[in-house]
Amino acid sequence: FTDSNTGWAVGHKGTILKTMDGGINWNAQTSGTTNYLLSVYFTDSNTGWAVGGYDDGNTTVNIILKTGDGGINWSSQISGTTNILTSVHFADSSTGWAVGDKGTILKTSNGGNDWIPQTSGTTNILWSVNFSDTVNGWTVGETGTILKTMDGGINWNAQTSGTTNYLFSVYFTNSNTGWAVGDYGTILMTSDGGLN
Repeated sequence: FTDSNTGWAVGHKGTILKTMDGGINWNAQTSGTTNYLLSVYFTDSNTGWAVGGYDDGNTTVNIILKTGDGGINWSSQISGTTNILTSVHFADSSTGWAVGDKGTILKTSNGGNDWIPQTSGTTNILWSVNFSDTVNGWTVGETGTILKTMDGGINWNAQTSGTTNYLFSVYFTNSNTGWAVGDYGTILMTSDGGLN
């Protein structure tokens, strides 16, 4: 959501839904793909990205879509990887990250025109990424993986989660306070940037 009324949801077979009344009504948008879409993020009411993909056992496909008109039109961007992408987050309209299978982390500094691989140091699936600003960010994934960067993703360092449960979502309100959630009702909170 970009405000209390306007938001998007994505899913199976290229589904993109938009609400303009706080979720009372959802209207389908044309994504132009039948790929699974796993994450969507908007920096304002016009500019947003959706990521996803699938693996049918023979072929692995991923997708990054961008819109500049609130989702009326979506166009593909080149990711530079064949791995499925599971989450996308932008700190501003230019700077964003996408994460996914096999420890994939991609960064763009130009609104997604170019996506540059970053070194995560893991081959675990990363399920979610979130940045509190353009330099401080976290990603979480399978077997309790939590990685943190304090330099915009140049370096990613493992943090101790205290769990081996899969973590599926992470969100920070500032550089210190954040939550991660996952399997078996796991909820983790930190108030010191992920040190504890």
